[in-house]
Amino acid sequence: TEALLEDNSTAEEEVEEADESEAEAEEEEEEEEEPTKALLEENSTAEEEVEGADESEAEEEETEEPTEALLEDNSTAEEEVEEADESEAEAEEEEEEEEEPTKALLEENSTAEEEVEGADESEAEEEETEEPTEALLED
Repeated sequence: TEALLEDNSTAEEEVEEADESEAEAEEEEEEEEEPTKALLEENSTAEEEVEGADESEAEEEETEEPTEALLEDNSTAEEEVEEADESEAEAEEEEEEEEEPTKALLEENSTAEEEVEGADESEAEEEETEEPTEALLED
């Protein structure tokens, strides 16, 4: 009986030692897993940041596209305004060229009117001087 008790006691000690060894092994394994868990969390966070950056970049590209289109529209509008300004300047120049002969004719007309008025005055003066001469001749 004593031998069995000793064997039982020894077996219990061996079980306790095995339990302690198993507990230590589990503890060590957990300690080894902690950095791995931390690295997995960091990796997950980094992936989320990359996804966020990708989304931001995609949104930025989406907003750049309309901006580029607006810039092209603006450029086209500026070209159209320049062409309209050039056409207007040409039209004004042509109008001025057409007005020049008219101005010249108006000046000639004015000069002719002055000459006619001058001739009328000379004729009137001549008539005034002729009347006394005729009267004197009659006398």
